[in-house]
Amino acid sequence: MPELTLQETQAITELAEALYSFLPASAYPYSKPKVDFGTVARDIGIGNLWPGGSKLPAIQTLLEATLRTKRDRFCPLMIRITKEGLKYRNKKGIPITQEEMNRLNQLIVGVVFKIPELVDPNFISSLPKAKLNSTEIRKDETASSKISPEKIESIKQRFLQMEKLKPQERGYEFEKLLYDLFDIYGFNPRPSFRNTGEQIDGSIEFEHQFYLIEARWQTNPIPEKDLLALHGRASGHSRIGRGIFITCGNFSADGVYAFQRLQPTSIIGFDGQDLYIIFENRLSLADVIRLKVRKLVESGEFHYPVLKLIPEILNAKKQ
Repeated sequence: MPELTLQETQAITELAEALYSFLPASAYPYSKPKVDFGTVARDIGIGNLWPGGSKLPAIQTLLEATLRTKRDRFCPLMIRITKEGLKYRNKKGIPITQEEMNRLNQLIVGVVFKIPELVDPNFISSLPKAKLNSTEIRKDETASSKISPEKIESIKQRFLQMEKLKPQERGYEFEKLLYDLFDIYGFNPRPSFRNTGEQIDGSIEFEHQFYLIEARWQTNPIPEKDLLALHGRASGHSRIGRGIFITCGNFSADGVYAFQRLQPTSIIGFDGQDLYIIFENRLSLADVIRLKVRKLVESGEFHYPVLKLIPEILNAKKQ
């Protein structure tokens, strides 16, 4: 039984995530026809390779076992999942998009296959293009579903209890809380570090972009000069630099107005109310960051309140 290469192993992990929304793990018992990952595997003669259980690990196991023991069935498996997935997703009103299929084909190349039926330009062009404000939010549903609600609740309780800490302890604990939050979401956080002449509270990686983090636990509104400082660090180190300013309090209205009028920026802001609303409503931090960046690009607003984003997030998830 051949071992998979590291490239194939990584590709399988990403393939499983890409295929996650194509079909259910188990079809509704009374649905006709009954179609799920298990029935697809059985229909092409590899039903014994479907382990059942938790959906994402089961898809990974199916793909890995197929490549290792029934490699000649891998292409039929991908074609059948896609065919049934097209029907399943259309019934749900969330059709598979060109972007999803292009991504799937890229990952299939990672296991040294190219499937003519799936890369056919006529087939790809027949699919709808992604709608940015809804499809991009759906992209993270698989990842978000793996985030433990208990961990988010723990972060929320730590946030609410910080007022009880001594003033000199709050800043450090706030940075640590944010680090843990970013880590839960897989943003590859880096803790605070010092460059020549400056202290940086950390950085994260989000959607292949790096963001410098400025974290402040203070009751006074954040003034313009502090926003300019982060803007200078983000843009001064790199032309593609970005930043996120996070405060437990709020931003000075006059400071934000002056800051936004001065020059274009690549930093966004979160205040204490934003954080509380995210925790209380269990909003995806990835969704919120993405929409805040979009509002910055569209309207130049450094701090677009999360409260105003809730309808957009909920409407996008319904589409």
